[in-house]
Amino acid sequence: MPARSPISIEEATPLVAGALRTFERELSAFVQALAHSNPLVSLDPRFASAHPVAAVCDAYGTIDYGMEDDVHASVSCVAVVCADNATVNQAEQLNIAKQELQNTCAPLQKHRMRVRVRNAEGEEIVRMTTLVRVVLRSIGRSHLNLTGAYRRIPVLGAQPVRIAYTRTLTRRVRRMTREALFERLEFSDRPGATEDRARLRSVPDAHFALADPHVPNVRANVWYQSRDARNRDCVQLSAELPILFRAGRRAALPEIIFPGPADWARTADAPRRPRATKLEPEPFLTTLPVYRYRPPPRR
Repeated sequence: MPARSPISIEEATPLVAGALRTFERELSAFVQALAHSNPLVSLDPRFASAHPVAAVCDAYGTIDYGMEDDVHASVSCVAVVCADNATVNQAEQLNIAKQELQNTCAPLQKHRMRVRVRNAEGEEIVRMTTLVRVVLRSIGRSHLNLTGAYRRIPVLGAQPVRIAYTRTLTRRVRRMTREALFERLEFSDRPGATEDRARLRSVPDAHFALADPHVPNVRANVWYQSRDARNRDCVQLSAELPILFRAGRRAALPEIIFPGPADWARTADAPRRPRATKLEPEPFLTTLPVYRYRPPPRR
């Protein structure tokens, strides 16, 4: 039986399907425009290809999970692309469609439902999943990578003279209520779920922190030749996808500093600089990466 939510599957399905159709139409139009516009492309050596235009088109266009992909992963390609006005305008239209898709789907990720699935042994079990995943499965798009679909194409607002990349490891931490965690654990078939429910009951905390695994985060610092429409002469932006900018009077790429070998070698297990945190150092639960908040300091 589905958990109560302010929107039903019947109401959500046409909204998601419509936003997804618009997004995929704009994505196809952009990739086609880029592939036929003869852009200038500079790829990080790690992503070197004999066909750089095809490589960046593939990075922009891949929005489905592969068979071996982690659910938190999405395609990344560190590159800089100089293209004509029509292609960049198409990218901006695609970014609008991405935002509309996220506006439609993201609220549905907050609502969870009980669904019957088969485990590795072929046994039918009940699990909790998000309403948006139920809808995507119903329209034949269960492999859609929403993280990749939401990710905007980084379009520069002015001509760049220098682009310097950095790569770090970050994680998303979400504040969760006790009730929301009990709901997640209610139908969990993982060993230790019963003990985790008892552990939650043993403390008075109203809120906990659910921490996603550390994932790579590629950013770029960009210096402009002249200020952009927001009066900025430099910006920092997320750059897991190739950076795109309009060709000027003469198409040319700026000075580009890609991440070094040490940046690419950094993993989630690598030592990180100690930093102040509101979370206790060790997870509180065993079946979910849930942490207790530290008590506020006494004044």
